[in-house]
Amino acid sequence: MVLAEWNVRKGILAGHDLRRFVVYIWERISTMAYKQECAHSVALIDVNNYSAREQGCLACISIYVDLVNMFEKYYPNSFEHIIMVNTPRIFENILQIIRPIMSIYTKKALKVFGVNKEQWRQEVLHVIDLNMLTRQFGGTKG
Repeated sequence: MVLAEWNVRKGILAGHDLRRFVVYIWERISTMAYKQECAHSVALIDVNNYSAREQGCLACISIYVDLVNMFEKYYPNSFEHIIMVNTPRIFENILQIIRPIMSIYTKKALKVFGVNKEQWRQEVLHVIDLNMLTRQFGGTKG
């Protein structure tokens, strides 16, 4: 998932319900994981090109808080690993707001890495096979 490609502010201004879209994605992921009898689930989130202007407005932060609350209520302990990569320093402000509402399990699952690919690549390869990673994340999957 490439979080930075989501223009949350634009979606809000256009009147789109981003919560419904994210629930739809979570439901699809849950169904796929169940059908494939996955041993564990990993969320790999690319925050490259995150824009505080486009994704850090007050209305956007409200959406993030709602999404974390929904995730914790309806999909608790869904991911064994949540890895955020290419995270700019400014994104730490968002994390400071949403971390307090995360469960202990989610906080333990969450690993946040900056733009240094060598730092996050080892963690990613520890939990995801190289052939399951797209080239964007240093894998071989097309």
